[in-house]
Amino acid sequence: MIVPFVAGVLFSFTWRAPFVLFLLAVPLAALSWSILPEFDEQSTETPSTYVADLAELCKELTVAFLLALFFMRFFLLYGFYTYVSVLLIQEVGMGVVLAGAVVSIKGLFSILISSQAGRLSGIFDQYYILIVGFMMTGVGFVLLGSVPTMAAAVLATALFGIGDGTIAPTQKSLLTRLAPSQLRNGAISIATTLQNVGKVAGPIVLGGLITLLPTTMAFAGFGAASTLLSLVLLVAATASRV
Repeated sequence: MIVPFVAGVLFSFTWRAPFVLFLLAVPLAALSWSILPEFDEQSTETPSTYVADLAELCKELTVAFLLALFFMRFFLLYGFYTYVSVLLIQEVGMGVVLAGAVVSIKGLFSILISSQAGRLSGIFDQYYILIVGFMMTGVGFVLLGSVPTMAAAVLATALFGIGDGTIAPTQKSLLTRLAPSQLRNGAISIATTLQNVGKVAGPIVLGGLITLLPTTMAFAGFGAASTLLSLVLLVAATASRV
């Protein structure tokens, strides 16, 4: 929530300045090292047995579809983060600081909605929560490309933030519920790997579209196609659950 706005302010001095923010990782890493407990569960399984059991878990259709959605979330998210400033500055006509402030809206709404994840899960089926979350991120993405105005950009970014804040805790909760405790570390590792693949693929695909199409059309098409695929995966996951 804070970094996009601060980065925009720093950028107004020099394009190099925002990179200083990465140094914040050093004290945060030291703090985490000192206060977070280490989880140490001894396993009697051999590495080959563990990998075989993990492969069997991933063959379960519900788990496989949910793992694919970790890729889709970050495919959308990093496409958004990489090119939203291009859209806001070139198409909407914002300055760098204002564009950073608008992107910060995403973080604000993600914080607000993710803090209610437990309450929402107690009322609604988590699979349906994910469906609504991906729909909202899609609507935000398409709106950004379809109506390049200041008001629409603020609304679209808020919708995207609400959707992403809904998805993030819910998909992690579902995966940890489905994975047996002895395989949970491996399942989360696979999910994290797929997230990182999504981080790489999203900017490449959206960047390619922007080189071929107007930025607004590329945004709208990328958001619509990605969301449709995510919803297909979600419907499949919902239908295949036991």
